[in-house]
Amino acid sequence: MTRLFDVAVATFLVLVFQRGAQGNKKCSEKVADVVFLLDSSYSIWQYQFQTQLSFLKNMVNSFTIGSNNIRVGVATFSTNVRLDVALNEHMKKHDLQRAIGQLQYMAGGTRTGDAIRFAHTQMFTPAKGSRPWAAHIAILITDGLSYRPNETSLQASIARSKGIEMFAIGVGEGVDETELRAIASYPDASHVFRVENYGALKHIEKALASKACHKANATDPTPDDTEEEEKHKDAARKRCGGKPADVYFLLDSSSSIWRPQFESQVTFVSQLLNVFDLGPDRTRVGVGSYSDDVHNIVSFTDDQNVHSVKKALQRSPYLTGSTQTGKAIHYVRTQGFSKARQNVAHVIIILTDGQSANTTHTLQEAQKARDQGIYVFAVGIGSQTDVDELMEIASDPDENFMFYVDDFGGLKNIQELLAIKACDVPVPDYQGDQALSDCRITKPTDVIFVYDSASVSKLESDVISDTIRKLVEKMDSDPDLVRFGLVRGNCFKGDNIDLRTGAKADVLLNLLQKSHHHGLHHLLRKVRLHGFLAADDETRSRARKVMVLFVGAKMADPVAVETEMKRLNFQGVKLVVVAVDTAKENIEMLRTQASVPPLEIETNEHLRDSDEDLFEKFCDINNPQE
Repeated sequence: MTRLFDVAVATFLVLVFQRGAQGNKKCSEKVADVVFLLDSSYSIWQYQFQTQLSFLKNMVNSFTIGSNNIRVGVATFSTNVRLDVALNEHMKKHDLQRAIGQLQYMAGGTRTGDAIRFAHTQMFTPAKGSRPWAAHIAILITDGLSYRPNETSLQASIARSKGIEMFAIGVGEGVDETELRAIASYPDASHVFRVENYGALKHIEKALASKACHKANATDPTPDDTEEEEKHKDAARKRCGGKPADVYFLLDSSSSIWRPQFESQVTFVSQLLNVFDLGPDRTRVGVGSYSDDVHNIVSFTDDQNVHSVKKALQRSPYLTGSTQTGKAIHYVRTQGFSKARQNVAHVIIILTDGQSANTTHTLQEAQKARDQGIYVFAVGIGSQTDVDELMEIASDPDENFMFYVDDFGGLKNIQELLAIKACDVPVPDYQGDQALSDCRITKPTDVIFVYDSASVSKLESDVISDTIRKLVEKMDSDPDLVRFGLVRGNCFKGDNIDLRTGAKADVLLNLLQKSHHHGLHHLLRKVRLHGFLAADDETRSRARKVMVLFVGAKMADPVAVETEMKRLNFQGVKLVVVAVDTAKENIEMLRTQASVPPLEIETNEHLRDSDEDLFEKFCDINNPQE
């Protein structure tokens, strides 16, 4: 272990100091801001904490400390994070070593994520002595799993997006290898290190002394930097070479994004194309932009190549509007992947700079995409991103499928890693989009659509009618097998007075006092008593009976509605319920009586895009799971 560690550390130090020197100058003119994050949790004994301090003092002894050379900052973490040394606090080596020697053991939980957040928000700042032209390096030492691994992974991702090179050193057997990799920069082999115990940390010291004088420029790319970048790209190309996958990019084009920022997303996708191995039997890509609506830019085709896709990307429209992320996911999973290949990995990569306009709808659509066997990558850009929403959108585990960058310029820092992660996903055992396309009606079926036109506006009625139309078209059913009915209003005699018969004033006033709206339960009763009668065709008596019921915010006499639904269930009618902005207490009743879980929709605007979801509900009725 020790010998292997020496080799790993040598590589580590080469990388650290290649990024911090000033051209072809002396070793004493090295420029870097280095922050150490020291674990001081309950799992560490006092003497082990002192061993970390000795290791740190010996490393500092090998540095050229100074305001224009290497600056060192130190923070200790357990349940809380303590700033011990700011980057601009000690510019003399002996002062720095004395300060390190006086650090006190804390004890507490292992809140590694808090420590990393503290480093990138409080330590790598001009106020604390961080210099924009210097290399920014964070070295974290820990001996156990963090309190909240997802938060740790997220904060490390944010730190890396800010240009901080992250190194993770795990001590002992209690360290989680996966978490170390989630913390460290790419590639893992040169940024993740394991030692058996704290005593083994001393082996870093000798390696540091021999590697501290590698020369590079912190601001301008050097041949070594370019060579390293090309190595990363080559590694990504090898991982993606020959991999069959259909990958769809969704670019945020909402009003919170300026045109140059939208163009940064386009550039990001264009550069990723150089990593993917495009071809009819390999990777194919689709691209769309979204705001209020979704605009398809590139579709999955067998004849696409890098040149044709880049040319199409150059014509990408800048839309502006709200951030309808849910609508975008819905479009991709129902239409974007309609031309996707089966038996290959299906991947969506979503870029966004803020919270979606409708979080509930977004998370529902993301879940449906994952249920269809689609891998969902979520890339958040900037401080307005809702990290919790990103984590809910992305497939699991979050450290593989969720990325965060500080600004649009940071997208370039995740290109190769994102490509590798996307290319590494396996083909799922089940792809639900294929299952939906196989939902066919094979038995005689009678379907009645029901909604109370008296309780909705003309616009709402039009939206419901359009949803029904799209569902019927999607069924593409045999007219000899399927019959459709529609019940949407009550026609009761006595609601009107004809001038030809006339009426006295007291008769008119008496009628006006009576409600002419008889309610949804009357419609359901009408369906129960007369809707499924088959007197004209004996074969229909054996037909499957399905009622699709649209319920809005208003519901007169819910108890009577529940009673009629129970009676319909008793008659063997399968009930599919679409609840639009329905009161919570009514939703609970509908869930109890519906044959499949109701399709719950927040607004009539979202109902416009619900035909695919409604079709899924119908498929659940048509093909029940045995």
